[in-house]
Amino acid sequence: MKLATIQQNGHTQVGIVEGEQVFLLPPQSFPSIEFIIQGGENLLSEIAAGKDSYPQQSVNEVKIIAPLSKPEKIIGIGLNYRDHCREQNVPIPERPVVFAKFASSIIGTGEVICWSVDITQQVDFEVELGVIIGKTARNVSPQDALNHVFGYTIVNDVTALRRDPNMVDVVRETGVGVCLMHMEGTPQTMQQEAVYEDVVSEVADFLVRRCRELESAGIPSDHLAIDPGLGFAKTPYHNWQIIQGLQKLRGLGYPLVIGHSRKRFIREIVGSDPQAILWGTVGVGLLLAAGGTDILRVHDVKAMRDALALWRRT
Repeated sequence: MKLATIQQNGHTQVGIVEGEQVFLLPPQSFPSIEFIIQGGENLLSEIAAGKDSYPQQSVNEVKIIAPLSKPEKIIGIGLNYRDHCREQNVPIPERPVVFAKFASSIIGTGEVICWSVDITQQVDFEVELGVIIGKTARNVSPQDALNHVFGYTIVNDVTALRRDPNMVDVVRETGVGVCLMHMEGTPQTMQQEAVYEDVVSEVADFLVRRCRELESAGIPSDHLAIDPGLGFAKTPYHNWQIIQGLQKLRGLGYPLVIGHSRKRFIREIVGSDPQAILWGTVGVGLLLAAGGTDILRVHDVKAMRDALALWRRT
C-alpha cells in the first residue's frame, strides 16, 4: 500500500496511490501520515480494509507533495564519492559516513528547491535510499531493523546488490524497487578496472545477467531498473561509447537510469565554469532522453526539466 500526501484546491490530505488512481482518505479520520505512523499496524489495517469506500481521483488531478511535513530528524548514511571528496579537499572515506540533519523545509518530487543565495549560489543533493522510521528504538539488531521502518522508496545500489548479500532478502521482502548499476571493483579501485574489449556489450551482459539472477531470487522484473554506471570504472571514452550504444541497453527490457550530471567526461570538454558544466549536463541529458533513457539523475532539476519540456514541444 503506497501512502502519499496530496494537495488540491489549497488543502492537503492523505491518499493511497495505486497505478493512475489515488484513493482519498477522509482528513477528519486520517489527518496526516504522521498520525498514521503513530497509529501503527492496527490503523494501517483499518485504512486498507476501507480503501474501496474512499473517493477516487486520477493522480493527474492532484499534486503529490512531501509525505512528511515536519520530520523530527533526517539520518544520512553514505560512502562519499571520490569527486565529492576532492571538491571539499577531504580524504576519501573507507567506510560509510553517518550524519544527522534537522530539516528546515521539505518539498515533494519535482518541486523547485529554494535556498538563500546569500549563503551559496549552488546546491547539491543526492538520495540513494529513503526510509521513514516509524518506531523509537535504540541498539536495534540487523534482523529486527525492518520492523522499525514505516515506509521506503527505492534502493540504488552501485554494486547491483553484490556487496551485501542480505540486501537481496531486504529488497524481496519489502517489495521496494531497485536500481542496479554496473561497476567493476570498488569505489576505491574502480578506475584501475576500466578495461574492456567492448564496453557496451560487457555492461549490457552484466546487467541482464544480474537482473536474471535477482528474478530467480524472487524479485519481480518490474521492480528492477538498470544503470550502466557512467564514470564508475569507465573512462570518458567509455562513457561516450555507452551513450552511443543506448539502444543496446534499451533493448534489455528494463527501465534505463543514467547519472551523467557534472561528471568528469563533461567537464573535460566544457571546463570548470559552473554555468558551462550546467549547460553541458543539460545538453548530454537531452541526448540521453532522445536515445530513450527513462530516468535522468541530475543535480540541477529545474534546468533539466525546462530543457526537456522545450525539447518535447518540437
